[in-house]
Amino acid sequence: MKVNKMTIVFHCEHCGKKVSAPDEAGGKRGKCPRCNQHVFVPLPKDQADEIPLTPVDLAEEERRKKLRQEELKLLQHLQEDQEAPGTPSKDQAHPQGNSYEFAKTEGLTDMVQKYLVHMSRGELEDAEALSKRIVVGGNKSLKTVEQLAMQDSLNPQLAKVPPNVLAGFFKRLLAQFPKQ
Repeated sequence: MKVNKMTIVFHCEHCGKKVSAPDEAGGKRGKCPRCNQHVFVPLPKDQADEIPLTPVDLAEEERRKKLRQEELKLLQHLQEDQEAPGTPSKDQAHPQGNSYEFAKTEGLTDMVQKYLVHMSRGELEDAEALSKRIVVGGNKSLKTVEQLAMQDSLNPQLAKVPPNVLAGFFKRLLAQFPKQ
């Protein structure tokens, strides 16, 4: 009795040529007969374990969104409570006009640049902590981050970071601001 052997047909990921391989090659690496590049031979359809996606729980997603908004409000209150003694609060008039707001913006600029440095070094926990402090500032912080994203010159420690990587860091930071 002759056993009917099936073949696995797939396309080379390097040259795109259609390749046929015996069943026993499934799940292993081989060489493309055309370009001689190493390729992964997929498992036959009948041996591949399909794992169904878990359905999205819309109620859970809404609950997480509300928790995130509450967290941002609490962080904002915490930041307001931790202002240095003698520093005027937001609702107090400052005798020097806008210099206090400018100083706060300068501090925000430093935080954003420190965030970028942490991201470039892979210090994700430190970057995450800074991003939470930045996002608490609301629209003013958002505008500052957007302005910094448009600047060419940033912290000298970021000089060797490719522009597209920096753009990704800014994109990640901007995504943390609540949608309006």
